[in-house]
Amino acid sequence: MLQWNYNPEDFSEEGFSLIPEGRHRVRIESAKEKISRSSGMDMIELTLAVSGYNSKVWAYQVLDNSDPEKVKRTNQRLGTIFSSFGITPGNLDLDTWTGRTGGAYIRHKKGDDGVDRAEVGYFLYRKEVDKLADWREGAGGGYISPDMQDFGNEDLDKIPF
Repeated sequence: MLQWNYNPEDFSEEGFSLIPEGRHRVRIESAKEKISRSSGMDMIELTLAVSGYNSKVWAYQVLDNSDPEKVKRTNQRLGTIFSSFGITPGNLDLDTWTGRTGGAYIRHKKGDDGVDRAEVGYFLYRKEVDKLADWREGAGGGYISPDMQDFGNEDLDKIPF
C-alpha cells in the first residue's frame, strides 16, 4: 500500500496555471535520443524549462530521411533549433545542448480531455531570442502535464518543429 505524508499547505491551485501563449525564453533541461513510436525513426526529445515558470514543455524532432522533401523539412527544423540555442550547425552531441537557452513560441492546444495545454509551436531564430527578457528562474505557476511525455498516440512526424 502506498504511503505519503501529505501536507495540504504544500498544495496551491495557482501552482498549475497555464503558461500564456507567446514568445518565451526556454532552457534545455535535457536532450535525449529516442525512437519515434509511429515511424521507427531516430528522434530528439527536448525537455524545456520556461523562463519565469515552474514548468516544463516537451518538443520532439523526428530525423526523417524517407524522401528528399522530408530531409529538407527536417534540416530546416534542426536549423531553427541550432539557431535558437546557439548550437553549432550539425552538432548532434546532445550532451552539449543541456543548459543552453533559446526561445520558443508557446501555444495552447486542447488535449483529448478538452483541457488546454501549453506546447512549443515553433522555435525562434537567435535574432528574435536576443530581444527576449533575460532568463528568470521560475517564480509563478506553470502547467506541468504528466501525459505530455506520453507521445505514443500522436503521429510525431506531423509535429511542426
